[in-house]
Amino acid sequence: MKTLLALINSPVNSETFIRYAAEMAADMGYGLQLIYVLNPAAYTLTTGTAAATSHPAGTEIDVARIEEEHRIALRTIREKLEKVPEEISSRISADVDTETGALDIVVNKYVEDNKADMLLVENRHEEGFWVLDTNTQLIMDANCPALLIPHGANYQQPRKIVYATDYNQRDAESIKKLIAFTDSFSPDITALHIIDSDDQKEQEKLTEFRENIAAGTNYNKIEVESLTDENDKGLAENLNDYAINAGAQLIVLLKANRTFFERIFKSSTTKKVIKKARLPLLIYHEKEFE
Repeated sequence: MKTLLALINSPVNSETFIRYAAEMAADMGYGLQLIYVLNPAAYTLTTGTAAATSHPAGTEIDVARIEEEHRIALRTIREKLEKVPEEISSRISADVDTETGALDIVVNKYVEDNKADMLLVENRHEEGFWVLDTNTQLIMDANCPALLIPHGANYQQPRKIVYATDYNQRDAESIKKLIAFTDSFSPDITALHIIDSDDQKEQEKLTEFRENIAAGTNYNKIEVESLTDENDKGLAENLNDYAINAGAQLIVLLKANRTFFERIFKSSTTKKVIKKARLPLLIYHEKEFE
């Protein structure tokens, strides 16, 4: 059985997120692993009285306090999990764990050990905006598909999906993976390409891409569309508006591999979309298909 690794931001405020994770795991036939990761840097000593150990950065870590935080977090998350309705919880196998360390290292260790097949993360909420924090970088660099959901979101079955494309050669493989993931819902999928101007060359690219997707996916509920950015709103805003107006429950991106110099000199389209996304956002990584 595949496993959904759900990353808890705050155990005390995790009830809605845990229900989302449980409903999603039940619908997808996944096991559920809930995890809370403590950052040691947040627990430095202020006095010399508590039990402590040396930290590589030169600070000291209050071991007793961290252990207590682990106990509190485990108890709190388990209490929240028990509130998930029985008709949902009876359909899944769920486990709770806590770890101490860097988020990316902990998550990728779960993936490497075959304990996670998909990562679920709730955006950290701040004044109504999406926050580009460690969670954002985590889903961009994860070694598995990663789903970022809005803070406080309620789960909805993905029956209408918008897949944002820039005509990547891996799109057909990525969409096939998406189709397999959402197979039980037979979703309508729109592969959407946003363009600056609608000219003959663009239409030729679109036709070729449509043929490649049809041949590469063999799925009869997918369409390929282009959207002209007439008001210079940019990819992120256009993508959001299109998906919401279409009644979509999910936006999907394929994060392409980039060279060292591209990472330095180009802004990240994925980050812009993440920052402005108002729907659950599933990210596949091109490295998954190599």
